Parts: sequence; C-alpha cells; structure tokens
Amino acid sequence: MKLIKFKRFPLKLNFDNLIVFFGTMYLFLSMHPVFLWAVPATIFYFALFLVMIPLIIGKNYRELNRNRFFVLLAAIVFVGYITLPLFGREFLWARIFHFLSFFLFFLLSDKILYDIFKLWKKILIFFSLYALVIFFLFSLDIEVPHTIIEDSGKIPIGIRDKNFFRVYGLVVSSTNTLWKVGDMLIMRLCGPFAEPGHFGIFIGFTMLIDKFSGNKTNIILLTAGILTFSPAFLILLFIIELHQIVVNKRINLKLYLVLFLLISIITLYRGQEVIDRLFYISVERHKNLDNRTVDRARLGFYAFSKTPSVYVGIGREKYKSYGGAVSDTRGMIFRYGIIGMTLSIFLIFLLLVGIKKKYAVFLLGAVILVFAHRVWMFEYPYIYIFMVLTGSCIRIKQFDELKE
Repeated sequence: MKLIKFKRFPLKLNFDNLIVFFGTMYLFLSMHPVFLWAVPATIFYFALFLVMIPLIIGKNYRELNRNRFFVLLAAIVFVGYITLPLFGREFLWARIFHFLSFFLFFLLSDKILYDIFKLWKKILIFFSLYALVIFFLFSLDIEVPHTIIEDSGKIPIGIRDKNFFRVYGLVVSSTNTLWKVGDMLIMRLCGPFAEPGHFGIFIGFTMLIDKFSGNKTNIILLTAGILTFSPAFLILLFIIELHQIVVNKRINLKLYLVLFLLISIITLYRGQEVIDRLFYISVERHKNLDNRTVDRARLGFYAFSKTPSVYVGIGREKYKSYGGAVSDTRGMIFRYGIIGMTLSIFLIFLLLVGIKKKYAVFLLGAVILVFAHRVWMFEYPYIYIFMVLTGSCIRIKQFDELKE
C-alpha cells in the first residue's frame, strides 16, 4: 500500500516566532483597540506576560547589558511611582499589569525586536487598508453593515450625548469626526482606535522607524495617515521628510504626488469646511492650550499648581472629578506631579542614549510632539516600546550595512 506523505507545514513554531507574535500582540493591545473596549483588558495583558516569560526563559536570552539595565530600572521606578498608592493617590494595580510585558522587551535581542516591528508594520498596513476601504465606501454613500456604541467614555464628555461610534467590524468611526466636503460626507480615519489622532500618531511613528530602517515609504500607510487629517501625523510626516532631506539627501516624490492629488480632490469638491477645520485643529486651537481644556479643569489646575501637591500630583480619580481632560503636560503634573513627569522624561532620555544623533534628534522631535499635546500616552507603554524598537531597528540596519 502506497503511503501518503504530507508536506511539512511552512510555519516554524519555534521560540523566536512565538516571542515575536506575542510581543507584537502586546504592542497592539497596549494601544487599547476597539476589541478591548467592552472587556477587562487587564486579563489580556497579564495573560501575555505569563506566556512571554517561559518563552524568553526557554530561549535563554541574556540581553540585559548595563545600558538596558539602567533603562529597565528607570522604567520600573516610573511605573511604580504612578501606580503605587503613594502620597494619598489610589493604587492603579491594573496599570502594573499593563506595563509588565514592556519590562520583558529589555531581555529581547535586537533581531527579535526588529522582527516584532516588521510584524507590527504588517498589522498596521492591514488595518489601514481595511479603514481605507470603509472610508471610500462611506464617501460614496454606500451603506456598510455596522454596529453602534453609544455613550462611550472614548468620546469627550461635553459632546457624548450627541455623538456615537460606528463599528465596521475591525475599525471604528466617530460621528464627531465626520466632515462635509461639498455634497459629500467623509470620515476621518480612526482605524481600530478611538480617535484619528491616535491612529495618525501610531502610523507616523511606524513610518519614522521604517525610514530609519532604510525602507521605502509605504503608500497605504501614507494615504491612511493623511486621511486621518491629524495635525500630529502631518508634523510627524514633516519630521520624516526632514530626516530624508538632511540625512539621506533624498526627496520623496511619492509623498508629494499623494498630497497633490488629495489637495486637488478637496479643491475640486470645494471642501471649504475641511480647509477651515484643518486650519483650526492645526493652528487655532494650539495658539492657546486652554482652547482644549474645559474651564473647570483649567481653573482646577491653576489652584492645584499653588499647593505642595504640585510635586506629587492628586491621582487619577481626583483628577477625573474636574470633569475634563488636560491633554498637555499639565495633565501629567495634575495626576502625578512634577516628580512623575520628571521620571517620564528621564526614562525617555535613557531610551535615546545609544541611538546615533542623526536619528535621535528626529525621534526626540516626534516624542516632544506627543508629549506636548497627548502627554497621557506616556502613562502607557506603547510610545516607550516604539523607542525601544527604533534603537533595535537602527542597529540591525547598521549591522546589515557592515556585512555588505
């Protein structure tokens, strides 16, 4: 009897592949996509931590050199400070679970971290392409099946009763981010995240790291980033292009072609509302940071800044009682004081050490952009992870260049 021989399954489930997969999942889930909005996310973060520990031990990694040790120590001190019940603040035990797997990244080799970035980029391209399809169907007034999330805490409290999220399977759209272009209604791309600005920042950091790695501009990421209409993405794009011109002596013609086509389309459809809104979110509301802060929170911070608590903060719960968000640097001082913000800045500084100046200067510019306008993102691990991945991707690129 003739035996049937099956071909070997092409995917090799070794330690490296598993660590890359779970590390990438952790990076993605740490951004709190729509899939985690209705479930206790802490369970997923802790489960990933429990999975990654034996994988890393099984691989017998010993990547914790002196520089990494000091960065890890700074990260532990920062996380401990903002989560432990110090100075009358509440115990944020869930935030500890959120950061646990981040500490493990310092035990991974540059090769593993580089592979994590490559897989993350593929995931982001997938969601960007998915969001672009929904964008064009919506713009053409083609009904796409969706569910609705009302009264979401992801929508600013002042407009929560008038707006809601549409969930198109894997991506979302908020009704407060719809714009009128002529006779056509368009949505700013949010991807699987709560706001276009979040999606734009994640795309912008990914494109920046990709450029540092010597790769070409991905047209899907570029188009999706632009259609977030996020000033943060546009500034990150400027930083990327400045790096290309100053360091690599190159001009990205593909970028200018996409921008030309989009501007032409907006002009064709007489999109004055888009032009006005872009000017507002890019210029007007940044002339005075109080434009993005409700009066009660602004006055509350002014009174708080005159007390000794300004050094240690009042914690998240008391901060919430002011009924509005302070998204600039005052927000972190409000919650964790000058000490908390200083510890975050020190961690950022250590992550920049060891990266060549021609890259570090531009990465610092991207970090400052986020720190100035969405400082709360530094109370989560993903921006720090992007910085870790940046250093590894650059070192891998330099190693490959030496081999050539």
